[in-house]
This record gives sequence, C-alpha cells and structure tokens, in this order.
Amino acid sequence: MSRFDDVAVSPVVNHLKHHGYYWAQSGSHGPHLDEVTAHTNLNFVQRPEDLAACAARGVKCLLETRWQFFNGSTLRPDHARAWNQLVTQITPYLGSVGGFYVIDEPYWVGVSVRDLETCVNTIKDTFPSIPVMVVHAVPSLSPSLVTPARADWVGFDHYGPLSEVVGHLNTLRATLTPSQKLWLVPQSYLVSAYSDDAALARANWEYYDLARSDPRIYGLLNFGMWTHQAPSTVPRTFEAQRAIGNELLRR
Repeated sequence: MSRFDDVAVSPVVNHLKHHGYYWAQSGSHGPHLDEVTAHTNLNFVQRPEDLAACAARGVKCLLETRWQFFNGSTLRPDHARAWNQLVTQITPYLGSVGGFYVIDEPYWVGVSVRDLETCVNTIKDTFPSIPVMVVHAVPSLSPSLVTPARADWVGFDHYGPLSEVVGHLNTLRATLTPSQKLWLVPQSYLVSAYSDDAALARANWEYYDLARSDPRIYGLLNFGMWTHQAPSTVPRTFEAQRAIGNELLRR
C-alpha cells in the first residue's frame, strides 16, 4: 500500500492503464518530458517535432491534431491536405504515437458535431489502431451529448470538488458506448477549491482513488503543470503525482 499524508491507496487494478501530463513537450510551454518520463507512460505533445523527443526517450505520446483540422471552431476547407501533411511528418515516429488528441473542449469553443465527427473519422480512417481522444468542457455535458462513435477515449475537465467531478463523470458515462474508455483530468494548479499545495496533493490522490474504483476509467491526464504552476511551486502535488504514477505503472 502506498501513502501520502493520510490518504492511503491500495494496489493498482488492471483497467487503469495510463498516467501523464498535458503540455509535457510543446512550443508553447517548453520541454518537460525529462521531468515526468520516469512516472508517466503517455504525455500530451503539441508538434510533430516533439515526437522526436518522445522517440529518443522510448515513450509514447499523445499528439495534438487541432490545427490540421480547425481554424478557430471552423473546419478547415483544406483539412484533408493538412492532415496528410502531418501524416508524412510523423511517419518516422509512428511508434511513439500513443494517441491523437483532437481540438480541446470542442463543443464549448463552437465546433459542430458534424465537424468533430469529420475530424475523428479522418484520423481513424488513416490509423484505425491508434486511439483518438476527445475531452469535453463541463458546460457541454448533458444527457444529449454526442461524442463521435469512433472516438476511443473520452474525458472532461472540471477543477472543483471531487463530488462535482463524480456527478459530471456519471453524466458523461451515460452518453457513451460501452467500448469508449473514460479519462480523468486531475488538476495541477491552485484554485479556490484547493487553495494550497497540501489540499491539491490530496485531491490528486482522490482522483486516483476514483479512477481505481471505476472500471471504465482508463487513464489520468494531469492539467495545469507549466501552464499555471511550476513543480517547484506545488512540490507536494508533484510528489503525489510522481507517487501515483509509480504506483499505477508499478515502477
């Protein structure tokens, strides 16, 4: 059994497969793979060239595909050409692609269901065996939510009390097909609900406990490190995430 403060975590279970970070490698927020590779196995990267860093470290990464498909919330008229160009760029590093991440919070930013389906289907037609991930904003969640059927992994982001996270999780779950896997997005930055490092660290353990308890949850993708906080400003949280990753991956 692992332990952080007074939060105990029992052994990992088989359904929970992935642990990683948003913006682990990007032009926007810098190179951070070396900070997290030891306790993660799937991290968000922004550019095709970032896959070279993933390949050099022998790790799988989740590649953003937003700009190949969308100008703002509108589907690019030349999206097929832009996508094919990306495919050519990433071909040398396909072994490092653990998944594709489409536009973040698609419906919240104004993307239509039809255009999101075009994006997901285009990717799956090219790479049927590589997962595609969609993460929704909480305002988009409702019993009538439509996530493209070929999206493999589906999550949402909500930075508040875990009781609210559970409620949103149940709403999302009811809209998905049995084959679609759920992801959680634990927070890595201070907000009103978790206003100090110790509380935020404990929240990360709570996310992990929730993920362990729910057989539909497939992975954890932490958000807020480097975009909102540096590890040095929330050391207990970063240590909790390191311990969670090591426990989950049995390292």
